[in-house]
Amino acid sequence: MRLRIDSACLLAGLLGSLVACGGDGTGPEPADPGPLTLRLTTPNSGDGAVLFEVSGGQIDSVVAAGYRLRAVGSGTGVRRVVVSGNVSSGPLASIWVPDVKLVSNYAAVVRDVAARNTYALRDLTGFRIDVIRP
Repeated sequence: MRLRIDSACLLAGLLGSLVACGGDGTGPEPADPGPLTLRLTTPNSGDGAVLFEVSGGQIDSVVAAGYRLRAVGSGTGVRRVVVSGNVSSGPLASIWVPDVKLVSNYAAVVRDVAARNTYALRDLTGFRIDVIRP
């Protein structure tokens, strides 16, 4: 006795298995590499340098937005950055990441701020950095 499988039945079974596995058959959405903007809010005028940390995922590079980039350190999941100049509220830097759709994974925290003329450390109350898609 031989078992005979009809090709139409075999095809229908395979298609049914694929549908049962879920998904729409298009696969995962492709990554969208590019920049995320770090937007600073400061309560002061006359800030001269800001030390901040960025975390949340891979960061390919950091570019200061009109400021001097004094130092960029890398660590496991955290980048420490110092920018200097006439620092004010607005875009502080851009980070280049593998997928800008994951913007909510990234966070930036101000660690220290120095006054422009005296280099005295500022109280950090009122400082904030938002990570946004441009």
